[in-house]
Amino acid sequence: MRYLILGGGPAGLTMAHQLLRRGEDSFLVLEAEEEAGGLCRSKQVDGYPLDIGGGHFLDVKRPKVKEFLFSFLGEEEWEYFERDSRIEIEGYTIGHPFEANIWQFPITEQIAYIKSIAYAGCNTGEAMPDDFVSWITWKLGKLIAENYMLPYNRKMYGNNLNILGTEWLDKLPNVSLDETLRSCLTHHAYGTQPGHAQFLYPKHYGYGEVWLRMAEVLGEHILYSQPVKKINFKTKTVETENGDNYCADRIISTIP
Repeated sequence: MRYLILGGGPAGLTMAHQLLRRGEDSFLVLEAEEEAGGLCRSKQVDGYPLDIGGGHFLDVKRPKVKEFLFSFLGEEEWEYFERDSRIEIEGYTIGHPFEANIWQFPITEQIAYIKSIAYAGCNTGEAMPDDFVSWITWKLGKLIAENYMLPYNRKMYGNNLNILGTEWLDKLPNVSLDETLRSCLTHHAYGTQPGHAQFLYPKHYGYGEVWLRMAEVLGEHILYSQPVKKINFKTKTVETENGDNYCADRIISTIP
């Protein structure tokens, strides 16, 4: 075959359908599990959907991505949600995102946070740092970094945060001094909403349903229960734990 795709998760399935839409049918997807979806699979447990590998939902802002997914699981089959998250800190409860809801603190705390944001490196013209801890402080100001964002990330990733890169942090919205002041004066959240501010989830299924439908369209182009044992990129061959061997002009791996 021309293309051999390893992994039937979102990446592998999307690759397969892009080939199909370009008129290419000489390809095969190998999936280790008994069904497609990868880390975004879902199961029905006691009549309710349970996402495997954590909760998943559709929050992309790119119309073409949503149009692509809606072609398998129609838009009318998704439920739309507005996110409402709260942060408990220093005995107070404020809305999310932090910087847009400083106005919910007492006035003394508001002043301290506003001053900290005013001196943040991204607002004073300092060069963007390379390490994670300095980047967070540069982006959000010292108080938000030390009181909220750094402790939150240590809970998620451990104490040595500088092993994390910074290239993925651009998704954090800029903390504008003007918008923070406007929020505090008007008691209303201003500024760019963070990721997941609005999101979609299937009405009657788990998130994995969209990937099952994508796989169903592939028909004989996807094989299940085929965990990969060995890849030889020189000979362009793949051996599975079942003892099967496959050869292709190009191997696309989406597996861990």
